[in-house]
Amino acid sequence: MTPPESSSRRDRSGGGRVILLGAVLLAVVVLALLPFLLLTPRAPGMPAHCDSADALRAYFETLARHETPPALGVTVIRDGRAVFDEAFGVADGPRRIPNADDAVYHFWSVTKLFTATATMQLVEDGRLGLDDPVTKYLPDFATSYRGAPAPITIRQLLRHDSGMRNLEPGDLMGWIHHLHGASESQSRLVAERMAPYRRLAALPGSKSSYSNAGYIVLSAVVERVTGQSYEDVVRARILRPLGMTRTDFEYRADMLPRAVSGTHPLFHAFTPLLVAMHHDWFPSWVARVIRQRMWLAPLYTDYTGPTGLIGTARDLARFGQAFVNGGELDGVRILEPETVARMLDQDYGGNTGPDHDRMGLGWHWWNDDPIPFKGHGGDGPGFSAQLAILPERKEVVVVLANDMLTDRLGLTRLVVRVYH
Repeated sequence: MTPPESSSRRDRSGGGRVILLGAVLLAVVVLALLPFLLLTPRAPGMPAHCDSADALRAYFETLARHETPPALGVTVIRDGRAVFDEAFGVADGPRRIPNADDAVYHFWSVTKLFTATATMQLVEDGRLGLDDPVTKYLPDFATSYRGAPAPITIRQLLRHDSGMRNLEPGDLMGWIHHLHGASESQSRLVAERMAPYRRLAALPGSKSSYSNAGYIVLSAVVERVTGQSYEDVVRARILRPLGMTRTDFEYRADMLPRAVSGTHPLFHAFTPLLVAMHHDWFPSWVARVIRQRMWLAPLYTDYTGPTGLIGTARDLARFGQAFVNGGELDGVRILEPETVARMLDQDYGGNTGPDHDRMGLGWHWWNDDPIPFKGHGGDGPGFSAQLAILPERKEVVVVLANDMLTDRLGLTRLVVRVYH
């Protein structure tokens, strides 16, 4: 018979080995991740005193030299006139192509403003109701909360309080395709891939929570109501009327030579995720690595409603100017003034947006800033974007960069402050 104290010693010894093994595994994981944390490039700090266009220009040139980001485009419109419209850095590092003021960037989530605008155009036409249930247009997209039916409305999708979850990281990073890959109908995307998102994370209307998934559903509603592709609706009713000639959902032949290459640091926490989502990430998606920075091949997202537009800073500024003007630009009207006022001034929730902003009918409101502004930001593989408007000052600010780690909000605030 084994003495009790001998058995106890073995138990303690076994427990000690488990703890030691756990500590060793943790140390290995930490050491493996350490380079991705320590070697992430850091942008030079913003200047304490920046009170002129020349000071802005000097700082943006510093950022470009440090490749944080490698390419930056900034446009400022005041009273309908460009007061700052410049490009900095290199658009394509492997080919040493300098950036230009007509360069083309991904807008990423700024696209949601166009989806919201197309939706509100259909509301004006009487073909949609803001408080209509989504199932009126997509009968197979019946949502539930904790096992009980929980219908969601168009308004709730627009202002992110439908209860829908955001896309999972695997879907955010995984639902992308190559330049010559097949595009995806938003209706088909909802039908074939969105079933898990019908189970809501909150009761509709009870909580604001940013959701790319909700804007995929909105773009499918636009397709069902119009009988056209979501992309064609935006082209016909927003891009062409506003003269946004260098903006589209694809790199047209006239846009590709002006395309800025997306970049991402080789050492960053997202890099392992990208590799996990795409087994061919390096051979197929990375054109070249220079100074520990990946220069990416052109790519598209499958979910165009929340993220799909590609274009220039000047074009995006024209869209912002149309809203500053109450829905009209160069004699062409895309929305009635009452609808624009509703989108810009009503239906905002609390400060629960991704940037601690208030989310409304597509537009977000940075109301806590010393100089408040409205707009939308976007970040995704290779790019970052920000549109800001200050209607009372008749001002539009656009910041586009080819690195998703760019402090787009910080740069926007700096520009707004200088032109204040």
